[in-house]
Amino acid sequence: MAGGLPGHEHDFYPIVTDSHWLGSHTNYNDLNEGLPYWFNGLVPLAYMTDDQRFKDQVRNVADYVLSAQGQTLLDCMRMFHEKALDWEHWYTDGIYLKDDLNTISPDITDQTIRSSKGSIYERAASRQLTSRYHGAVSGSLIGDERVSRLSPARGVELWTVVETMFSLSYLYHALGDNSPADQCELAAFNAAGHDSSRLVGPSNVDEMGQTFGLEPNYPCCTVNHPQGYPKFVSAAFVRQDQNGIAHALLGPKSVQPSTKSGVKKNWLGYGVPSTRLPSGWCIPSTQTGHSNFRGEPGTRTGMLKIPVSQGSSEVIVTLAAEVHAQRRANDTVAIYYDTLLYAIPVQYTQTSQPTQGYPNLPDSIRDYELRPTGSWAYAIDPSSLRYNGFDRALSNPLWTLGAPHVHHGKSLRGPTGAERRI
Repeated sequence: MAGGLPGHEHDFYPIVTDSHWLGSHTNYNDLNEGLPYWFNGLVPLAYMTDDQRFKDQVRNVADYVLSAQGQTLLDCMRMFHEKALDWEHWYTDGIYLKDDLNTISPDITDQTIRSSKGSIYERAASRQLTSRYHGAVSGSLIGDERVSRLSPARGVELWTVVETMFSLSYLYHALGDNSPADQCELAAFNAAGHDSSRLVGPSNVDEMGQTFGLEPNYPCCTVNHPQGYPKFVSAAFVRQDQNGIAHALLGPKSVQPSTKSGVKKNWLGYGVPSTRLPSGWCIPSTQTGHSNFRGEPGTRTGMLKIPVSQGSSEVIVTLAAEVHAQRRANDTVAIYYDTLLYAIPVQYTQTSQPTQGYPNLPDSIRDYELRPTGSWAYAIDPSSLRYNGFDRALSNPLWTLGAPHVHHGKSLRGPTGAERRI
């Protein structure tokens, strides 16, 4: 993130450098959301990486905005709250729309992104309804602007992915239910990473639906996607009581916290007194020092408490997993190994050109159009799938097309036209 597009938007991207918020004139709509979205991601990135360049950008933008603010902030916030949709009423049986919104009048439909934002504040039932009827296999929500049932042929905006991740992490912190944390990790490892890797931004819809680049159609994704991983990492570890720490969102992370007494302790990986265990696929095995420890995670939170002695301790948590298939709409299946979603590679052709619309962009900023040339509709026997292990170095970036695959199974290409019926 720091070395890619998120860490360089302040260097050249007019929606950031020439924003209305900074006394200039560039924006992509009347909502004036571009700079706040970018700022929302830069703050956690700056202080997580301890990068002085990013900190200076944060300080300069904050100083300018605060020095130019008016007197109507509280009135505006009150108006926004009073005029907003009643989300508690929306997420009730009989009111919530469970069908493809493209089959319903636009007068009574709304944006996908609002569903992901609204789930922050409402009860867990709102997330369950949205995920059940409009959830993507990647952990995000299906819908280009409007939620559209469970068809794998439909896409999703990248900013919906990162907003959904934040909502899910917030829900887990607030309610302690394991399921939102599972889904947050699913989106982080499958939806966010692939779309935002390197300097290639999000894919979108309409005539540029096959284009990856700086801002094909939707600049909102360009400025908003940088919040995804910084906020995910910042939500990974939480305090437990006064002197404890727990690993809430799993991943290759480290933390160096201080206890209430001010004594700093070094923790690396899963070397923490409590760690959350994902539901559905995880079989834990724990080793502390030279002894094995088997405990039962909390049925609601998934938290496994690990006893450690005073002083320095090493804790090794092994998470065993198996290949599992999730059944989806119209007799389709999604294939996972633990939290990772797998797909059959589709042959394609790629062309590129400099990004249009802005003068004087860096030469590395290009749009890439990917056109499929092969079939993606296959019948597969989930019971035949085998995980073969993986002992080589991972690709960098991790989500590179054509990266080594480690699954084998029996599949059969579907008949012509199957893609249109799914």
